[in-house]
Amino acid sequence: MVVLNNELIHLSTTEKSLFSAADLSINCREVLLVCDGIPQVYARSLIPVDTMLSTNVGLNELGNNSLGQILFQAPHAHRSVIEATCFQPGSTIHRLSGELGLNTDQELWGRRSLFTLTQYPLLVSEIFLPGSLAYQETI
Repeated sequence: MVVLNNELIHLSTTEKSLFSAADLSINCREVLLVCDGIPQVYARSLIPVDTMLSTNVGLNELGNNSLGQILFQAPHAHRSVIEATCFQPGSTIHRLSGELGLNTDQELWGRRSLFTLTQYPLLVSEIFLPGSLAYQETI
């Protein structure tokens, strides 16, 4: 895993609608999940500061550790419905793929869901990059 970014941001209008408070202090964490030297997934997590400080599961000390590992081991963690979407060539995620030296000609698929730890929310979005094992056919 490679941490690309970890900083406080302002939410877009769409992102604000996913959280209950309109003016949250949000930490944005962006990472690449890499397998055998090939980037597989771009993940962007929006974690309100209240969630980081109130859940006592180590969110404020992630560093290079996996958020998924914490979420799936945390008691009282619940995942909402998974939303899926397709990104067409030319999108921002395709530009990132190009910067990583990956193919930018194919559709890319992503998913997001809102997690709650007790009553504290966080949003996790994942996009499967070109060459991801998710696109390979199995026999």
